[in-house]
Amino acid sequence: MSAAESKRKGLERRLRARPKLKYLLFGGRRKSSRRDNDKRAFIYVDQYSPSLMALIAVLMILSLVDGIFTLHLIARGAAETNPVMAFLLDIGPWPFMAAKFVMSCLAILVFLVFHNFYFSLLGIQVKTLIAFFIAVFALVISWHVILLFSV
Repeated sequence: MSAAESKRKGLERRLRARPKLKYLLFGGRRKSSRRDNDKRAFIYVDQYSPSLMALIAVLMILSLVDGIFTLHLIARGAAETNPVMAFLLDIGPWPFMAAKFVMSCLAILVFLVFHNFYFSLLGIQVKTLIAFFIAVFALVISWHVILLFSV
Protein backbone atom coordinates (compact mmCIF):
# COMPACT_ATOMS: atom_id res chain seq x y z
CA MET A 1 0.00 0.00 0.00
CA SER A 2 1.40 3.38 -1.01
CA ALA A 3 1.56 6.45 1.23
CA ALA A 4 -1.22 8.15 -0.75
CA GLU A 5 -3.52 5.14 -0.41
CA SER A 6 -2.94 4.91 3.33
CA LYS A 7 -3.99 8.58 3.78
CA ARG A 8 -7.42 7.98 2.24
CA LYS A 9 -10.28 7.44 4.64
CA GLY A 10 -13.87 6.55 3.88
CA LEU A 11 -15.62 6.54 0.53
CA GLU A 12 -14.35 8.00 -2.70
CA ARG A 13 -15.47 11.65 -2.73
CA ARG A 14 -16.41 11.56 -6.43
CA LEU A 15 -19.04 8.89 -5.80
CA ARG A 16 -21.31 11.37 -3.97
CA ALA A 17 -24.37 12.43 -5.98
CA ARG A 18 -24.60 15.79 -4.23
CA PRO A 19 -22.11 18.01 -2.45
CA LYS A 20 -21.56 18.05 1.28
CA LEU A 21 -23.56 20.64 3.22
CA LYS A 22 -20.43 22.57 4.18
CA TYR A 23 -19.75 23.36 0.51
CA LEU A 24 -23.29 24.64 0.01
CA LEU A 25 -23.08 26.84 3.10
CA PHE A 26 -19.50 28.05 2.95
CA GLY A 27 -18.62 27.65 -0.71
CA GLY A 28 -16.20 25.49 -2.54
CA ARG A 29 -14.19 25.66 -5.72
CA ARG A 30 -16.40 24.18 -8.43
CA LYS A 31 -17.61 26.87 -10.85
CA SER A 32 -18.75 24.73 -13.79
CA SER A 33 -18.33 21.38 -15.45
CA ARG A 34 -14.84 20.71 -16.74
CA ARG A 35 -15.51 18.26 -19.54
CA ASP A 36 -17.55 18.76 -22.70
CA ASN A 37 -19.55 15.57 -22.13
CA ASP A 38 -20.58 16.91 -18.69
CA LYS A 39 -22.32 19.93 -20.22
CA ARG A 40 -25.58 17.96 -20.51
CA ALA A 41 -25.27 16.33 -17.11
CA PHE A 42 -26.62 17.93 -13.97
CA ILE A 43 -23.71 19.28 -11.96
CA TYR A 44 -23.90 21.18 -8.69
CA VAL A 45 -21.52 24.11 -8.43
CA ASP A 46 -20.09 25.86 -5.40
CA GLN A 47 -19.49 29.24 -6.98
CA TYR A 48 -21.74 31.15 -9.35
CA SER A 49 -20.63 33.40 -12.18
CA PRO A 50 -21.14 37.15 -11.84
CA SER A 51 -23.29 37.16 -14.98
CA LEU A 52 -25.62 34.52 -13.50
CA MET A 53 -25.88 36.50 -10.27
CA ALA A 54 -26.67 39.64 -12.29
CA LEU A 55 -29.48 37.78 -14.09
CA ILE A 56 -30.83 36.58 -10.73
CA ALA A 57 -30.70 40.14 -9.34
CA VAL A 58 -32.51 41.52 -12.41
CA LEU A 59 -35.18 38.82 -12.08
CA MET A 60 -35.72 39.69 -8.41
CA ILE A 61 -35.92 43.43 -9.13
CA LEU A 62 -38.39 42.88 -11.96
CA SER A 63 -40.56 40.75 -9.68
CA LEU A 64 -40.66 43.50 -7.06
CA VAL A 65 -41.37 46.18 -9.68
CA ASP A 66 -44.23 44.01 -10.96
CA GLY A 67 -45.69 43.89 -7.44
CA ILE A 68 -45.40 47.66 -7.00
CA PHE A 69 -47.06 48.32 -10.37
CA THR A 70 -49.80 45.82 -9.49
CA LEU A 71 -50.53 47.64 -6.23
CA HIS A 72 -50.59 50.97 -8.03
CA LEU A 73 -52.97 49.69 -10.71
CA ILE A 74 -55.23 48.06 -8.10
CA ALA A 75 -55.47 51.42 -6.36
CA ARG A 76 -56.59 52.93 -9.70
CA GLY A 77 -59.37 50.38 -10.23
CA ALA A 78 -57.70 47.39 -11.89
CA ALA A 79 -58.35 43.81 -10.77
CA GLU A 80 -55.90 41.01 -9.97
CA THR A 81 -56.60 37.92 -12.10
CA ASN A 82 -54.43 35.49 -10.11
CA PRO A 83 -56.80 34.08 -7.45
CA VAL A 84 -54.05 33.45 -4.89
CA MET A 85 -52.63 36.94 -5.23
CA ALA A 86 -56.17 38.42 -5.26
CA PHE A 87 -56.83 36.67 -1.94
CA LEU A 88 -53.62 38.15 -0.52
CA LEU A 89 -54.57 41.58 -1.85
CA ASP A 90 -57.87 41.31 -0.01
CA ILE A 91 -55.88 40.84 3.20
CA GLY A 92 -53.73 43.87 2.44
CA PRO A 93 -50.82 45.22 0.41
CA TRP A 94 -48.12 44.05 2.84
CA PRO A 95 -49.18 40.37 2.81
CA PHE A 96 -49.41 40.61 -1.00
CA MET A 97 -45.88 41.99 -1.35
CA ALA A 98 -44.46 39.65 1.30
CA ALA A 99 -45.96 36.60 -0.43
CA LYS A 100 -44.79 37.82 -3.84
CA PHE A 101 -41.28 38.33 -2.47
CA VAL A 102 -41.13 34.93 -0.73
CA MET A 103 -42.53 33.02 -3.73
CA SER A 104 -40.17 34.83 -6.09
CA CYS A 105 -37.19 34.13 -3.84
CA LEU A 106 -38.04 30.44 -3.63
CA ALA A 107 -38.42 30.13 -7.39
CA ILE A 108 -35.21 32.05 -8.00
CA LEU A 109 -33.36 29.87 -5.47
CA VAL A 110 -34.48 26.78 -7.39
CA PHE A 111 -33.32 28.42 -10.64
CA LEU A 112 -29.97 29.23 -9.07
CA VAL A 113 -29.27 25.77 -7.64
CA PHE A 114 -30.43 23.96 -10.77
CA HIS A 115 -29.09 26.44 -13.36
CA ASN A 116 -26.88 23.72 -14.89
CA PHE A 117 -29.73 21.23 -15.25
CA TYR A 118 -30.32 20.30 -18.89
CA PHE A 119 -33.90 19.70 -20.09
CA SER A 120 -33.40 17.12 -22.80
CA LEU A 121 -37.08 17.34 -23.81
CA LEU A 122 -36.75 21.07 -24.52
CA GLY A 123 -33.06 20.95 -25.40
CA ILE A 124 -32.18 23.83 -23.04
CA GLN A 125 -30.59 24.49 -19.67
CA VAL A 126 -32.36 26.16 -16.75
CA LYS A 127 -30.14 29.23 -17.13
CA THR A 128 -31.84 29.78 -20.49
CA LEU A 129 -35.17 29.79 -18.68
CA ILE A 130 -33.88 32.53 -16.38
CA ALA A 131 -33.39 34.79 -19.41
CA PHE A 132 -36.84 33.75 -20.68
CA PHE A 133 -38.49 34.76 -17.40
CA ILE A 134 -36.66 38.09 -17.44
CA ALA A 135 -38.18 38.70 -20.87
CA VAL A 136 -41.63 37.69 -19.58
CA PHE A 137 -41.35 40.06 -16.60
CA ALA A 138 -40.18 42.85 -18.93
CA LEU A 139 -43.29 42.29 -21.06
CA VAL A 140 -45.54 42.26 -17.99
CA ILE A 141 -44.02 45.51 -16.72
CA SER A 142 -44.41 47.03 -20.19
CA TRP A 143 -48.08 46.05 -20.05
CA HIS A 144 -48.35 47.70 -16.62
CA VAL A 145 -46.91 50.93 -18.06
CA ILE A 146 -49.37 50.84 -20.95
CA LEU A 147 -52.24 50.34 -18.48
CA LEU A 148 -51.00 53.20 -16.31
CA PHE A 149 -51.13 55.64 -19.21
CA SER A 150 -54.48 54.38 -20.50
CA VAL A 151 -56.36 54.48 -17.17
